[in-house]
Amino acid sequence: MKRVLSTNKQLKQMRVGAGMALRDFLPAASRAKLSVPRALLPWWGDLNIGGIVSVAGHGSGQGAPVEVCEIVTSITWVDASGTVRTSDSTTEEWRALCGGIGLLGIITEVTFQLTDSTNTQISTRIQVSDANLASDLNDELISKAITLYWRPDFGVYTAHLQTDAPSGKDKSLNITKGARGVIVPQLDPDANARKTQGAGLKAVSTIPFFELPYDNGESLVCQSAIGITTTPWAQVSTFPPKTKGKRAVDIFDGRVVTNDVQTFVCSNNKVELCSFSNPELDATNSDTEMAVEKARIPELIADVKKLIAVDLRGYGNVPDGSKRCLPPGYFNFRFTNPSKTLIGPGAGLAQPVHAELTVIYSRSIPGRPFRYEWVQEIFEQLLLCKYNGRPRSVLHSYAAPSVGL
Repeated sequence: MKRVLSTNKQLKQMRVGAGMALRDFLPAASRAKLSVPRALLPWWGDLNIGGIVSVAGHGSGQGAPVEVCEIVTSITWVDASGTVRTSDSTTEEWRALCGGIGLLGIITEVTFQLTDSTNTQISTRIQVSDANLASDLNDELISKAITLYWRPDFGVYTAHLQTDAPSGKDKSLNITKGARGVIVPQLDPDANARKTQGAGLKAVSTIPFFELPYDNGESLVCQSAIGITTTPWAQVSTFPPKTKGKRAVDIFDGRVVTNDVQTFVCSNNKVELCSFSNPELDATNSDTEMAVEKARIPELIADVKKLIAVDLRGYGNVPDGSKRCLPPGYFNFRFTNPSKTLIGPGAGLAQPVHAELTVIYSRSIPGRPFRYEWVQEIFEQLLLCKYNGRPRSVLHSYAAPSVGL
């Protein structure tokens, strides 16, 4: 269940057990001199094959394959009677299995259509003004963007882009060896710095907004947001030999081996550097994500800006409300193709865009709403009720006190 079962190098296909993790699958593909299409996989390397197929996991970038199901040629599964079956991508069973969250049966094996080994050109647009964000999202940007992180309260966005690069290992191609994906913000490698960030995060995320004066509380919130998620980070990094694996060097522009940067892992030298797994930061993530039609994204952007103006900064009629910042986190857009699945998150949409709001907050006081949690609640209601969003992962905490949309 956790290994490569067979490889057909002539057809460039690989059959693997459903329990195999992405962090093991990608090196196995590289050893076979095969590649997963760029920007196709979900980001976390500890996810397993059966899981990402069951939920129709995806990357981003309309045009090229960006949903896992787009490269799944067949699925072996066990039905309710215990019969082992194999369904290829021409069957209705395949459409129900891929993205079907396990409702039809248990997936045991998956066959992928891969390509010859490839390289990828990465580039980054760092902290661009969001004044013209809707018009910035032209087809060229959408086809290249593996994600677009947006902080409307700071008025900026950062776009991580990928395109095809020349294949091969020739030195003239300037391929960075040993690169790794870090598309989710990585924390400071210094433990004391992480403890300081954790203390600040606890202060700003667990104390209700009206219990912190604006001349103190809001500066703490904004500093925390800047320090953890608003400061530019790269989609790729590497560890030069001289650092002995202790200090990563960010790569904002360059060429890398495609398989090396498809996913990320949180652990480096036994230190957890992801916000949701690091013990010093003691944080967790609250995510709201739904798929909506690309044609409505300009309208959604305008609504989010209004959400920030009215429900974050206007609520409560208090002095200096304009200084409010959301906690660490980001709005995020990822762009995918029409889905062949029956009930996957992009099913039934002409051009799916996955709109998400991630908030990072302290887990030191479980069950207590994080600061300005109602903004995420309103965003969730907005996606679901106004934009007919297709949910993937939605968290509820408490009702929003004010809706300005």
